[in-house]
Amino acid sequence: TKPIVGVESDKTSEPTTRSPTESPSISYVPTISFMPTLNPTSSPTSNPTSFPTKIQSDVPSQMPSLTPPVKSTFLVPYERMTNSTTHNLTAVEAVLKEDDKSLLEYLSADEALLDEPFEVESVVSQVIDGNDAGVCFDSTYLCYTINTNVNVTRYPVTYSTNRSELIVLSSVLDFMEERDISIVPLVSVPDDVESILSIVFGGVPAKEMNEVEVEAFEATTFDFLFDNLGQMSSPVLVEEVTFLSQSLSQPNTDDESSSAESEEEAGDTELTVNFVVSGEYLPPPEINFDEVLVEVFDEEGQDDYLEVLLASDNEYFNEAPDLDIVDVRV
Repeated sequence: TKPIVGVESDKTSEPTTRSPTESPSISYVPTISFMPTLNPTSSPTSNPTSFPTKIQSDVPSQMPSLTPPVKSTFLVPYERMTNSTTHNLTAVEAVLKEDDKSLLEYLSADEALLDEPFEVESVVSQVIDGNDAGVCFDSTYLCYTINTNVNVTRYPVTYSTNRSELIVLSSVLDFMEERDISIVPLVSVPDDVESILSIVFGGVPAKEMNEVEVEAFEATTFDFLFDNLGQMSSPVLVEEVTFLSQSLSQPNTDDESSSAESEEEAGDTELTVNFVVSGEYLPPPEINFDEVLVEVFDEEGQDDYLEVLLASDNEYFNEAPDLDIVDVRV
């Protein structure tokens, strides 16, 4: 072996002294390594910089997000009919107070928002110019102008102002309708939209989804569309995804002799699923809902949707490791 630089190679040689010296001993010669070390160095090669690095880190940051939740108040003005022909502001305010409690519970119980960064903090309704009540709705009963203020905490990245306004307005109007409260909105109201969407899946088992799997498909697709359509420039509030039909096909089957073999191979089977997507949005601008739906399922959107399906508890798609989307059409 080659001798270490600075040390005699003769193993029988005696050290020159057995007494400690005042100078430190050099026991090794440092070498240059191009492999990263797992241990921090006590002598960094450069001083810390205040400029951010251009290299992304796989380690999550311990620093708080730069987009913290914000508190917003959304106003819903309307005229509301009373059941009285005489002016009684105290009674009207008492009714509004009870309705605000019920509306808060109604908004807080929205299943689509339970796990989302959107929380309704309070609801406060006020009579505007209580001394100016008048007859409305072609009846003899008095009407009051009401401002319902809905205070929410939201993350502005996923719940923009437009999306939050749509959710609040739609929910307040639904609440009034379900409780037969007669109002005339003093703002633009959402427009209903509905389309039938067909998705052709490839790489699926040679069978159709059963009832439980269909329900899981509806729920997963609803969540996906609720998030993605809600974050568009003209947000759409998805209200329902309803399964219509499904059909199997095997496009790679050339003759009857190969039919039995193809039925056993999931990769040769395609499943077409037809379902209705219904919701509402707040114009302007006007939108073409068919085009909007197809846009959601662009190349990146398809990858995201497949990832959601494969991560769901749907046994049908758990049996399809090579799942892909062949076509999307309305």
